[in-house]
Amino acid sequence: NYAKLSEPVSKIMHTDVITISPDTTLDEMIDLFIDEKIGAVPVVDPESNHLEGIVSYIDILKAVRELAEQEN
Repeated sequence: NYAKLSEPVSKIMHTDVITISPDTTLDEMIDLFIDEKIGAVPVVDPESNHLEGIVSYIDILKAVRELAEQEN
C-alpha cells in the first residue's frame, strides 16, 4: 500500500527516530549510518532536547573528502 500524494507526511514518517548529540564524532556517525542503514540523522542537544540540526550522508561524504584533501 502506497500513500496517496495528497496524504499528510504523518502517514509515512518514521516515529522511532535515531538522534545524535553535537559531540558525536565523525567516526561514530559513519558507523551509525552503516549499521542502521540511514541517510540522515537529527542532531539533538541532550540537555535541552533542542534540535540543533541534521546531518546527511552527503555531509559525511563532504567531510571525509575534505579530510582526505588535507592529508594530500
